[in-house]
Amino acid sequence: MTVANSSGCSSVWGGIAGYSPFSTTPEGQGPAWGRSLFEDSAEYGFGMRLAVTKRRENLAVDVNTLLGDSDSGISAELTALLEKWYKVQGDAE
Repeated sequence: MTVANSSGCSSVWGGIAGYSPFSTTPEGQGPAWGRSLFEDSAEYGFGMRLAVTKRRENLAVDVNTLLGDSDSGISAELTALLEKWYKVQGDAE
């Protein structure tokens, strides 16, 4: 989950200064949290979304390149995991 929050009343009531009201799992995973000024939170959030999409696209290209390199030196176990991820990369589950 990505949260793009407008600074103002929602930030004041959503958490205390310097802290996020959202928690993480024991593994440290949780929502990305960012604040922007008032009316531009939609654009700010859209930019965050575009950045995540681009980074995932770049990762897919890198994984595909690695899998196509017979001299990569990666283990069979890692190769199998990367192939599995590559096939389902767009599935959030």
